[in-house]
Amino acid sequence: MSFLQYLQSRSEQTKKRITTVVIIISVLVLGSVWLSGLKSLGKEDLVPQNEQTSVQTEINHLTVESREKKGDKEYIYFRIANNTPDILNFSMISEVKLTVDNQQLLPEEITDRQGRTFVRKILSNTTAYGIMIFPAFEDSKGTLVVDNLYFENEPENLMKESMEIEFDKLQPLEELRS
Repeated sequence: MSFLQYLQSRSEQTKKRITTVVIIISVLVLGSVWLSGLKSLGKEDLVPQNEQTSVQTEINHLTVESREKKGDKEYIYFRIANNTPDILNFSMISEVKLTVDNQQLLPEEITDRQGRTFVRKILSNTTAYGIMIFPAFEDSKGTLVVDNLYFENEPENLMKESMEIEFDKLQPLEELRS
């Protein structure tokens, strides 16, 4: 007699007991395998995403082209070129900083050249043109840092673009592409 025929010949109560025991044993085995897998991970593997730091690399995608002062605002005209086969994800506004006069400024807005919200994804082999709008400042030199750029296929590899800018040496606004 096969095991299956043996089970079929038993009462309903016995079948339920056997099923319950099999389920409990399965849960215990799978639970212990899962827990041992968690224990084998080191604490460094469990770093929360918000504690990751970006790696500074020389990516040179960003170019500052011009500066324009309008009232109490500074308009920094820039372009970002993606000459790769992957999609480049641009930083959130909180990850862009301009340091002038030993003061760190955050942009109030980042737009494209037509005044719409700047794109977050720069497609492969394209260039996006934009404007970063900062509070007004007087210094002729500054440092622009754009943090947490990443490519779509490698989101774990965060990049940082950092550049020294001499604002008085930028090209005149009239020569820019709109």
